[in-house]
Amino acid sequence: MEKWSRGLSCRAAICGIVVLLCATAFSCSLAAEFRKVKEKDMKLDGSLCSLPKSSAFELGVAAIAFLSVAQLVGTTAAATTMCAASKRSKSSTTRRRAASVAILVLSWYAL
Repeated sequence: MEKWSRGLSCRAAICGIVVLLCATAFSCSLAAEFRKVKEKDMKLDGSLCSLPKSSAFELGVAAIAFLSVAQLVGTTAAATTMCAASKRSKSSTTRRRAASVAILVLSWYAL
């Protein structure tokens, strides 16, 4: 019984980490959207135009980094769980495993 509750708390901790990373990525992307340079900030100098420096690019890169780490943590946890389950019970169906792998591949494709 102790192993089961420890596994459950570990799974909850991993889910919490993924949710925290995704929320951080969302807040970075939202902040980047509000800090982007507007059209009215553009200055014309003869035939050249210039835009003032903005922190929107750095916030966007941070959002991508947080989202990639969350994707990596979630995929690693899911793959570890699938491998542990297949070692525990040999009667797991290949159809179920194929569906899990397809969902993991689709999640990386959607990123």
